[in-house]
Amino acid sequence: MIDNYEKTLKNQICVIEEKNKTTTENYLKQLNIKQKTLSDHNGQFENILSTNDHTQLLDNKKSLTNYLEQLMKELKELKSPIKTEYRIEGVDQLQTNIDNILKQARIVELIPESIQTNKNKFQQSAVTVAGGIFIDNDKSIYIADSLNHRIVKWTTNSNTGQIVGGGNGKGNKNNQLYNPTNIIYDEKNNSFIISDVRRYKQGDKKGELVAGGNGKGKNLNQLNCPYYIFIDEDFSLYISDHDNNRVMKWKKDAKEGIIVAGGNGEGNSLKQLSYPYGVIVDHLGQIYVADAGNHRVIRWREGEKEGEVVVGGNGLGNKSSQLNFPHWFII
Repeated sequence: MIDNYEKTLKNQICVIEEKNKTTTENYLKQLNIKQKTLSDHNGQFENILSTNDHTQLLDNKKSLTNYLEQLMKELKELKSPIKTEYRIEGVDQLQTNIDNILKQARIVELIPESIQTNKNKFQQSAVTVAGGIFIDNDKSIYIADSLNHRIVKWTTNSNTGQIVGGGNGKGNKNNQLYNPTNIIYDEKNNSFIISDVRRYKQGDKKGELVAGGNGKGKNLNQLNCPYYIFIDEDFSLYISDHDNNRVMKWKKDAKEGIIVAGGNGEGNSLKQLSYPYGVIVDHLGQIYVADAGNHRVIRWREGEKEGEVVVGGNGLGNKSSQLNFPHWFII
């Protein structure tokens, strides 16, 4: 009797495993199809990126972003296998590729109208599509030239730009930058703070490390893809630590940072962030974050366990109550 029961049970387990294996194989086939389509879209985007045609890049970015949104929606709806001994490597690889393309597409952002009128100057002098932009009191324009790993200064009516930070290839030396995406100016110290993250005094050939610099990671002395930065009246730096889903505060001369928003993994609860971008701190010390993956702007008070939604938070969309991957804002 027991032998028959064990035999029946084993047969049932074999049927379940075979069914799950088939489900896994079908799942992988669908992932491979989506991976190929994703690669095709990315190839088209990279080809346009090499032409420095900003208008075409913006148009292509919209279609690429729309495709990625649809792809992520379809991935959630795919019939994924239950617990199985078969590792679904395609899932991790596809998500990694999506994240990388989103980072690349983020470089191509709308720039001010006054800069668009001088588009040919940027192209003639081989300045790649700009990321963060800062304009000083003299109307000089400073550009985080992300793909050329440098900061370029353009004075009014000039035909060429001047490299004021980096420009020595991609790297982590004091005279190098690595895909800088944002730049702010520290007027008191006559310095630029770049989301690499390091400080350059005007005229210096080398930068000074002000945050991170201990390799990619999630320890308090590390960052993982810092995107936007903000400096307060006490010269503390607030950094959107994008891939760690948190905002870090680095006090002046500190050896490690403090988590002031997020830091509880990627998610949509009020304790979490999802790939944060822009960050601003008001005069009361309240921290506002463009919580891009959650399509919302969220406010955190330093020391609080969770934030509160101030704009959006009603899913991705174009209604007056919705946002669509917000990157930046002004308060």
